[in-house]
Amino acid sequence: MAIASARVKVIEEPMPFGDVPLAPSAATGRSEAELARAIAGLLVPPPHEGDALTARLASVGALMRRTSRSREQAAARKRAA
Repeated sequence: MAIASARVKVIEEPMPFGDVPLAPSAATGRSEAELARAIAGLLVPPPHEGDALTARLASVGALMRRTSRSREQAAARKRAA
Protein backbone atom coordinates (compact mmCIF):
# COMPACT_ATOMS: atom_id res chain seq x y z
CA MET A 1 0.00 0.00 0.00
CA ALA A 2 1.60 3.24 -1.12
CA ILE A 3 1.21 6.47 0.81
CA ALA A 4 0.43 9.51 -1.29
CA SER A 5 2.78 12.43 -0.84
CA ALA A 6 1.33 15.59 0.62
CA ARG A 7 1.02 18.49 -1.78
CA VAL A 8 1.30 22.03 -0.57
CA LYS A 9 0.08 24.84 -2.77
CA VAL A 10 1.97 28.06 -2.16
CA ILE A 11 -0.19 31.13 -2.65
CA GLU A 12 1.54 34.43 -3.14
CA GLU A 13 -0.22 37.09 -1.11
CA PRO A 14 -0.95 40.38 -2.88
CA MET A 15 1.05 43.34 -1.67
CA PRO A 16 -1.11 45.73 0.40
CA PHE A 17 -1.79 49.15 -1.06
CA GLY A 18 -0.01 50.90 1.80
CA ASP A 19 3.35 49.41 0.85
CA VAL A 20 3.29 50.79 -2.68
CA PRO A 21 4.82 54.24 -3.13
CA LEU A 22 2.38 56.82 -4.47
CA ALA A 23 4.89 58.36 -6.84
CA PRO A 24 8.65 58.77 -6.80
CA SER A 25 9.71 61.92 -5.00
CA ALA A 26 12.06 62.73 -7.88
CA ALA A 27 9.08 62.95 -10.24
CA THR A 28 6.78 64.97 -7.96
CA GLY A 29 9.25 67.09 -6.03
CA ARG A 30 7.41 66.21 -2.82
CA SER A 31 7.93 63.57 -0.17
CA GLU A 32 5.49 60.67 -0.04
CA ALA A 33 3.84 62.08 3.10
CA GLU A 34 3.36 65.51 1.52
CA LEU A 35 1.87 63.92 -1.58
CA ALA A 36 -0.52 61.81 0.53
CA ARG A 37 -1.67 64.92 2.44
CA ALA A 38 -2.22 66.80 -0.82
CA ILE A 39 -4.28 63.94 -2.29
CA ALA A 40 -6.31 63.56 0.91
CA GLY A 41 -7.00 67.30 0.88
CA LEU A 42 -8.45 66.99 -2.61
CA LEU A 43 -10.57 63.93 -1.86
CA VAL A 44 -11.98 64.80 1.57
CA PRO A 45 -14.26 67.83 1.67
CA PRO A 46 -13.83 70.15 4.63
CA PRO A 47 -16.15 69.23 7.49
CA HIS A 48 -19.11 71.47 8.19
CA GLU A 49 -20.30 72.14 11.67
CA GLY A 50 -22.72 69.42 12.76
CA ASP A 51 -21.84 66.96 9.98
CA ALA A 52 -20.26 64.46 12.35
CA LEU A 53 -23.25 64.58 14.66
CA THR A 54 -25.65 64.21 11.72
CA ALA A 55 -23.78 61.16 10.44
CA ARG A 56 -23.76 59.58 13.90
CA LEU A 57 -27.47 60.17 14.40
CA ALA A 58 -28.27 58.78 10.95
CA SER A 59 -26.26 55.62 11.65
CA VAL A 60 -27.92 55.14 15.05
CA GLY A 61 -31.33 55.54 13.40
CA ALA A 62 -30.44 52.96 10.74
CA LEU A 63 -29.28 50.51 13.41
CA MET A 64 -32.47 51.02 15.40
CA ARG A 65 -34.63 50.42 12.31
CA ARG A 66 -32.66 47.29 11.45
CA THR A 67 -32.91 45.99 15.03
CA SER A 68 -36.66 46.57 15.28
CA ARG A 69 -37.20 45.01 11.84
CA SER A 70 -35.21 41.90 12.80
CA ARG A 71 -37.17 41.59 16.07
CA GLU A 72 -40.46 41.81 14.14
CA GLN A 73 -39.27 39.15 11.71
CA ALA A 74 -38.19 36.86 14.55
CA ALA A 75 -41.56 37.27 16.26
CA ALA A 76 -43.35 36.50 12.97
CA ARG A 77 -41.25 33.35 12.54
CA LYS A 78 -42.13 32.20 16.06
CA ARG A 79 -45.84 32.76 15.39
CA ALA A 80 -45.61 30.85 12.09
CA ALA A 81 -43.84 27.87 13.69
